[in-house]
Amino acid sequence: LSWTERTLRLIWVIVRIILFLGFLYLFVCALSFLSSAFRLVGGIAAGKVLNNHELLNNPIAALMVGVLVTVLVQSSSTSTSIVVALVGSGLLDVGPAIPVIMGANIGTSVTNTIVAIGQFQNKNQFRRAFGGATVHDMFNWLSVLVLLPLELATHYLQIVSGKIVKPISSAEDFEIELLKAITDPFTKWVIQIDKK
Repeated sequence: LSWTERTLRLIWVIVRIILFLGFLYLFVCALSFLSSAFRLVGGIAAGKVLNNHELLNNPIAALMVGVLVTVLVQSSSTSTSIVVALVGSGLLDVGPAIPVIMGANIGTSVTNTIVAIGQFQNKNQFRRAFGGATVHDMFNWLSVLVLLPLELATHYLQIVSGKIVKPISSAEDFEIELLKAITDPFTKWVIQIDKK
């Protein structure tokens, strides 16, 4: 490569890194907006309804809710982000959220199967795409078939997440505000919640 081509390539790499960091920042800010929106729109009453609702207290129904939401939005990342924002805003407990997130992983199976079916024009390409989708589907289904009964019997994910968060939440003088310190200037400019 010539000196000009190397310089252009280096500039392009730097631009991509800056874009990646910028989009990551916007994603974290979007999660903060989502959490704030759930607090504003839902409030405490919605949190009580979600926590005490029979649908989410039944793990199989919660699993199906996760599948349905993921199929509707066609993105497990979106549905998982919604659940994380609900838990982060205090509107949903960790226990009912675990089967919903497992359902979101199963919901991706529908998405990849739809994408694989879209390759039907070329027989060989369709076979490869559908084979890959099937492997992904089996991994998701088998993971849930093993981990969900284990979670229901032992609540290991809920216990582990509680043990991870407990030292952080129990330290009175120590708060992790790294992401808030980075995102607050932008998120406070867009929306502020009155705690009262």
